[in-house]
Amino acid sequence: MRDLKSAMENAGFTHVKTPLDIGYVESGSSEVFEEDLRCIERSDVVVAILDGMDAGTMCEIGYARAKRKTIVGIWTDRERRLDPFVRWLCSSVVRSVNEVIRIISSE
Repeated sequence: MRDLKSAMENAGFTHVKTPLDIGYVESGSSEVFEEDLRCIERSDVVVAILDGMDAGTMCEIGYARAKRKTIVGIWTDRERRLDPFVRWLCSSVVRSVNEVIRIISSE
């Protein structure tokens, strides 16, 4: 997550936020949850790291899809298949950070 954020900022994107930036902790809190949703609402594009299929990430892409956001999923796990439902939630799914940056740059 940090590496992706750093690469996007180095490519010139501003206002890149991750759950870590808004106070995410393993135990969670309703304040962080609500801020996460507000960040999605304010976003033009949501980039989702799909490796591991984290439940929180899955909820975020579902919410982003409902808000009609562009969702770029990054899937680098070559050992497992990506669930088709998750794939269909995303506007596109790519295999590298460079591809994420290329797609977002063309938005």
